Amino acid sequence: MLHPPFPIPDIPASNSDLADLFPEFVRSWIDEITAFVLSDAQRGNREELYRLGHTIKGSFMQFGLDAHALIGIQLMTFADRNDWPSALAYLDALLQMLRSLQVQLDLPHL
Repeated sequence: MLHPPFPIPDIPASNSDLADLFPEFVRSWIDEITAFVLSDAQRGNREELYRLGHTIKGSFMQFGLDAHALIGIQLMTFADRNDWPSALAYLDALLQMLRSLQVQLDLPHL
């Protein structure tokens, strides 16, 4: 199981099918997690935390980031336990990792 801080995964090779989609993947997850922290986390919405964890698990697996998909599974566990301090620590670490990827990919900061 991964624990914060999360390692920065390798960027897909430029000749892979995922290379063109990866920048949007990074951007959309930064937006999704930021929006969650600013809304659902503030309300203590456990169902949305579970949904977010489940979506992270599947989405990250599609990009071959199986180790990072475990973060989603852990978030689902935190939702079941109503463990918001741990969930927010994981989400913060995940955002830091994604922002590092954003810099590596030279994506604009929105």
